[in-house]
Amino acid sequence: MVKITVQEKIHELKLAGMALDEIRQYLVDHHEKVPCDKTLKKYYDMKELPNDPAANLAKDKAFGVEPFHTAIITIMERNSSNSKLCLSSVYDVLEEKFVDDEQMPYTALPGNEQTLRNYIHYLEDSGQVTRDKKAGRIYDGVFETAPGEQMQIDFGETTCRDRFKVHYICLLLHYSRFLIVICQDHKFNSVEACRAIYTAFKRIGGRVLHLVIDQDSVFVQSEQYGEVVETTVFKDFLEEQELDLRVCRKADPETKGAIENCVKFVQTRFFSARKADISSMDDVWGPIAKWQKRANDRIHKGTYCVPSQVFEQYEKKALRPLLPSFYETTLDSYKFADLEGYPFITYSSNQYSVPKECCFGRVYYKPVKNKLYIYDSNHIYVCTHTISELKGKKFQLDEHKHQEPTQWYDTAERMREKWNCTEFQHFVNGVKKENSRGINNQLNNQFRAIEEEFEKLNPTREQATAAINYACKNFRYRYSQFKVVLKQAIEGTLPDRDKASELAAKKAAAEAEAVYNEPEVEKKSLGVYQLYFNNNAGISPVAPGGTMPEKQEDYVNA
Repeated sequence: MVKITVQEKIHELKLAGMALDEIRQYLVDHHEKVPCDKTLKKYYDMKELPNDPAANLAKDKAFGVEPFHTAIITIMERNSSNSKLCLSSVYDVLEEKFVDDEQMPYTALPGNEQTLRNYIHYLEDSGQVTRDKKAGRIYDGVFETAPGEQMQIDFGETTCRDRFKVHYICLLLHYSRFLIVICQDHKFNSVEACRAIYTAFKRIGGRVLHLVIDQDSVFVQSEQYGEVVETTVFKDFLEEQELDLRVCRKADPETKGAIENCVKFVQTRFFSARKADISSMDDVWGPIAKWQKRANDRIHKGTYCVPSQVFEQYEKKALRPLLPSFYETTLDSYKFADLEGYPFITYSSNQYSVPKECCFGRVYYKPVKNKLYIYDSNHIYVCTHTISELKGKKFQLDEHKHQEPTQWYDTAERMREKWNCTEFQHFVNGVKKENSRGINNQLNNQFRAIEEEFEKLNPTREQATAAINYACKNFRYRYSQFKVVLKQAIEGTLPDRDKASELAAKKAAAEAEAVYNEPEVEKKSLGVYQLYFNNNAGISPVAPGGTMPEKQEDYVNA
């Protein structure tokens, strides 16, 4: 039956002087349901509208009989302040009261849950019961963005046959509703997500201005009081591609409904009937590419436009040009250089170092803004240089500079495991100090020779300890010296008195002899020096008491 609002509309148009054909065309132009010709003529010929056109077709209400009517009104009145009242719960209460009670003569309620809902809505419309409305969110209109301005991003996953999971990222151009879906068999990390975004940029042939994302962990590290901290990888990607970011509220899908609908759309329209046939990514990559093309060529229900046509006519022209990216993986994005024995590549009149392991092979490099990324022959990233504005310069990273070999350390540690003692570290330090010239190469040879001597003679732990102790006390750190010491320790012919003790004894004896042979110094009183002073000064000496001494001895005694 046609709603009464349509009858009123037809009657109003008739009073406005419109003919029957004009009314039909008016309803078509305003996207309203048009009755059939017979019904339309019937309503057009009515002189006045009935008060209740559906009165003759009204049916009896299943729950409108007693005692159900009174019980429903009582339940609704008790819960009038409950804005979250679930009508299915009302149905359960009625079953418990009338069906489960053995004293009641009912085996079932007169209708199902939907019948009860319709009846309660009838009571609310007629004013017999009232219920507080839910305090829901107040929505505002969302203005359409300009072409090429915004791309929304979200993630989804689905479980297919044999518990095989497919993870996918949806990227939606908001203006044209052009959709791109990229799938893989594991959860996206930050690098893979940035790579997927750049892949989408290459597919559409340009960059947008803004990215709209949820607070996914691959993009956002933390958020506090509205201040968003991006992950290091994603922040570098935003700076590299000169993109602005808008982060929606966490766990609030209503703030990004368009992309949420796309995730649901992919889940229901693509995966719903294919789950039983998908057991690997080979079953996804081919069909999802064809499905995207069909989806973008259909009329979008939200805009009533074809996304692919809107994209080609309007949005593609508004996109910004592509920039090189570290996250681009196509082979044509790399440049290469074949190296000989010189670990440097030339770029823009400057030389930049590469690891020595890359010599005598091919290396790949990619300049992105002010960075030069270098990869080995297998396209595995190895290092990054900052591109200099100077010309004719050579730049070498610290890790690429000449590193002295340290194989002696491994040799010393192997010896420590077998022949360790209290003086072993002292012995190692002595060998290092004794062989300071050309330190590392010479040390390698010395330690290797000492280790081979240990392995050749195979001394016991006591013999090795005695040899090392003797070498430390007598400074026998060179291989040619220690070889003799080790052999003597095994044969038991080490001198009882070590060289250091002998030298110390000789030094002490020499010092004692020097002290013993020292001549005695004659001691004189101050009067002697006074006499010498007086003679040189021409002063007559005076003895104590005012008398002149007659003998020189008196001066001394005085």
